[in-house]
Amino acid sequence: MKLLAAIVLVLVGIFGIQFYRSQRQTQSGFTVTYNHFSDGQLVETFTHAVKASGEWLEVHQLSTGATKQVAGTAKYGVVAVKPDKLIRMSGFSGEIPTEQQLKAKDFVETTRFLGYRVIVTKSCPTPETCQTLWRAPQLRGAILKALRSDDEVVATGVVKGEPEFTVPDLPVEQRPKP
Repeated sequence: MKLLAAIVLVLVGIFGIQFYRSQRQTQSGFTVTYNHFSDGQLVETFTHAVKASGEWLEVHQLSTGATKQVAGTAKYGVVAVKPDKLIRMSGFSGEIPTEQQLKAKDFVETTRFLGYRVIVTKSCPTPETCQTLWRAPQLRGAILKALRSDDEVVATGVVKGEPEFTVPDLPVEQRPKP
């Protein structure tokens, strides 16, 4: 029984330290604006707004004129926001990766992008699917640039401060399996 209590205390301590580090790393929310190019053509612009709580909302404006929204919340998980429902896509993780975690796999270099220190990683599951990511530890590990084949997503600006958004309280459906 004492061993179990000791293990619980150690786990609580570890989670407490991780929570403290994550709160210290990002004290407030932020919003990143992006351009997404495919084969050199702009296919969409979008914003990725993140609250201090870790909840986030992306609003995509497609070149066709259509708009789509995706959100991540502790209550719903990751959901596509539709006019009359939310479609659950996956679970939610508000975990903030540490710099060590970002560097742990496929590390290339540390550099700067849009005034933020970024960790660059490159992974190539196959030669045709190499992906390079520029992630900012100061911004909860947000991706500021991503390259894959003929696709490029590039942040064009970062605004610090708590964003204002609410994910609507709508019926939730599970995403259909492909």
